Amino acid sequence: QLRQRAAHWYRTAEPGVQGLVKQKLAIRIEEAGADAENLLAVAPSWRPAPVVVAEVPQETQAPPSRDYVVGGRQNLLEILAADEKATVAGFGRNGKEFASLSAGAKLPLPAVVERGASYDLELEFSMTGGGHTGIAVILPLGKGNGAVVLTDEKFRSPTQLMQIDRQSGPSNPTAAKGRLRPNKRTKCQIKVQVDETDVRVLATVDGTPVIDWRGAQTSLSLHKSLRLGHSDQIGISAAEPGVVFHKADFTLRNGASSKPR
Repeated sequence: QLRQRAAHWYRTAEPGVQGLVKQKLAIRIEEAGADAENLLAVAPSWRPAPVVVAEVPQETQAPPSRDYVVGGRQNLLEILAADEKATVAGFGRNGKEFASLSAGAKLPLPAVVERGASYDLELEFSMTGGGHTGIAVILPLGKGNGAVVLTDEKFRSPTQLMQIDRQSGPSNPTAAKGRLRPNKRTKCQIKVQVDETDVRVLATVDGTPVIDWRGAQTSLSLHKSLRLGHSDQIGISAAEPGVVFHKADFTLRNGASSKPR
């Protein structure tokens, strides 16, 4: 069923791509072994989000508020799904779940974090595309920004916290072999602990530690391909189509956090 649903996502994305990407999608649709009618029968409630073509706004620092209380746990995908005006270009939605329809799609989540705040984020997702892929969890980290990148073992990029001193890939001090598996619901837990000048980032995949890094907040930066409209906003990104995000539970540990204004 996961492979049939993946083929549905590929068929939805196919009209908007050209060249090698279009050929790749056609191959994956054929591998899934379902025609258009069967695909729509498998997932009739899934619909692509409207594609919004717009320039990415200049990064701004949003004023903090108490939309999220310390210790409270909220599913950011549920909040996003309830906002009919939210921009979710590159993703489709079904109820409280969101799935990537294009390579490199970014989904800003409705949590803007004050620069001194610590927080936890728990994600559940499935890679239904059948190919080698990964996700990035975009994080405000005190005075810096970074991304927890999780991949499968054969993806072109390792699992890592990027960028550290502008280093990514094998030269990154947190680089490790990917652990994700296709067609499996995966749980990722991320803890961000911020003090005056340093930040500690811990990440586990299905309970197994994959990242544990502590260092200066100012040593962290985001690659331009992962930047969001707010420099202090949480987000998620998928390297390929067919990644379904089921849940994104956010818990503020200290400081302040708000919904984007």
